[in-house]
Amino acid sequence: MKKFPLRTCNTSINFDNVDAEIYKVDLDENTKDNIPTFCKVGKDVQTSLAQWILSIKDVESKRKKCAELLVGLVGKMYPIPDQEIKIYIKRVLESFDDAAFNHMLNNSTPYAAKIKAAIQNHADTYVRDEFRRELDSDKIILKSSYTFKKQKPYSVRGKSIAKGLYEPEESFNNFEAEVVNELANLDNVEFWTRNKERADFCINGFINHYPDFIVKTKKGKIVLLETKGDHLDAAKKIELGNLWASKAGNDYRYCLVYEERNVEGAYTKEEFLSQMRNW
Repeated sequence: MKKFPLRTCNTSINFDNVDAEIYKVDLDENTKDNIPTFCKVGKDVQTSLAQWILSIKDVESKRKKCAELLVGLVGKMYPIPDQEIKIYIKRVLESFDDAAFNHMLNNSTPYAAKIKAAIQNHADTYVRDEFRRELDSDKIILKSSYTFKKQKPYSVRGKSIAKGLYEPEESFNNFEAEVVNELANLDNVEFWTRNKERADFCINGFINHYPDFIVKTKKGKIVLLETKGDHLDAAKKIELGNLWASKAGNDYRYCLVYEERNVEGAYTKEEFLSQMRNW
């Protein structure tokens, strides 16, 4: 992210259908853990704020005040410097006329949310592209870094399913249990284990990805398994997982598995189980 050029990124953002509400955060220091509470700003405050900024005649000064307001609402986006965010937001506002400024001032919270989402999308794309460039130029390489623990603690005890590496294993949802149960019934599977989020094996790339399960076959294949409900998108995980597998070698596989949904680079449950029989 050191050279992330936010100030030059595309500023085309669709602000249609934003909710006509403005909020303020009241941080009550007397509450436990300083938990913020939210409430609607009254129409009088909303109107006076808009009128005050709109009364500024100099367009550049008006844009600056609106940018300051939006920068505060967007908040910190480490490691992106605040100044870069401010410059980007000022560029977003360059084409605004009085009507657009008025609409933004009366809907500043959803405007800020859309701007923040756009910045995050630019940052995610930049990080992914930088990662792939450094991987292709061997500045980033794969190294063996993970070993199974002799014993592994669990937060919530999972169902008892044959061939688990640990007893007990961490809990899982119904679809995960369905897939693992069918895996355990395959003759060529030696063991499976639950891979715990932020605790066990991580594919460290343009995102940190903890696949749901690690499976070992009797032929020595290591399969990283991620299960997903058909309603969920997982493009980044699919891209990173398959990229990892292509670099890790022939003894490694990555499989993101949907129940029935067909997605490029992923498997349906039946496709996955069919492939597993060959490994």
